[in-house]
Amino acid sequence: NGDDTKGWILKSEIKDGKPGELKPFLPTKPAVNVDAPVGITLSKDEKTLVVGQMGEMNVPGDSQLSLYEAETGKLVKNYKTGLHDIAGLAYSPKTGKLYAVDYAWVDTKQGGLYELTIAGDEVKATKIASLDKPTALAFDKAGGLYVTVFGTAAEGAASPAGSLLYFAPGL
Repeated sequence: NGDDTKGWILKSEIKDGKPGELKPFLPTKPAVNVDAPVGITLSKDEKTLVVGQMGEMNVPGDSQLSLYEAETGKLVKNYKTGLHDIAGLAYSPKTGKLYAVDYAWVDTKQGGLYELTIAGDEVKATKIASLDKPTALAFDKAGGLYVTVFGTAAEGAASPAGSLLYFAPGL
């Protein structure tokens, strides 16, 4: 992200198993008028870059789901989601369904894990679980889902409240 006027996605070429220099690849804000491309994944066929545009932290419900050609960075489709701040995206290896975590900066009590269903020109976000400041998600090969959450530390606590949550296969 870095540059709010562009909302950059950077790219690194892998050669001989080693990543190269990160270079600007895709300025997302000029294409969708929302910055902060935070959640990102590839479609199963690896042809589509799926990006959660977080948007502004102080604007509720402005997150978008943007689909780009993975090779060229050309915008294919952009959807409003009604979510606040998409922080992570992942496809289930078992069902092929797309999931997102919404940090929800404006009201973190609205944060959670969501299933995103694309139907025509709309995205339906179905809440699976309420979560306190979720930041990332990843599936294992068996279909189990791991989600990191910052959480809210108890007043006066010596350490943060962060945790790693596990959802059994089936999503």
